[in-house]
Amino acid sequence: MPLAHKGREINDILCPPFGGEPGGGSRITVRYFGTSATNSRGANAVRPNGLLGKETMTKITASRRQISEDWVSLHCMPNDSDAQESLFWAFETLDELMRSDPEEAWMIIDTVRQLNGTDIILANLAAGPLEDLLVNHGKTFIDRVEALARDDEQFRKVLSAVWKNDMPDALWARVKSVAGPCW
Repeated sequence: MPLAHKGREINDILCPPFGGEPGGGSRITVRYFGTSATNSRGANAVRPNGLLGKETMTKITASRRQISEDWVSLHCMPNDSDAQESLFWAFETLDELMRSDPEEAWMIIDTVRQLNGTDIILANLAAGPLEDLLVNHGKTFIDRVEALARDDEQFRKVLSAVWKNDMPDALWARVKSVAGPCW
């Protein structure tokens, strides 16, 4: 099944258990929200002003820690719940930072993985923000990615769940050379 293709809310990762052999796959549910202006019920998703851009830009003033904590909480809430919708600003903010301030996005990605290293959070981090960062700014971040992966087993695990997407072949080869085994 495809992983984190934009426009799909739920995707499954089927791959071998961490350190395991192909064919012994485990299933991890990954939520991928995309950047649509409405949620799955057709209502504005936590946009009091009704404007995706304005609300997102307002929320960017929130602290790195608050964005990270709310991003984690968002991915732990039931789909289409009021609680999930109230935290959606954190997703939108990180998504906006990918374009407007990739350095800050990198810091939030690192903060998220340090706050919560559960499989669901790591899988969502890999299939969303980290993959997007590498697709759009990989040349800028690949040296840091390689250095962190050499010293951090958890980061290698996250990298193993990133897909190539639109990464150039040379960049993808560098990512895969430091990623951990599929889990």
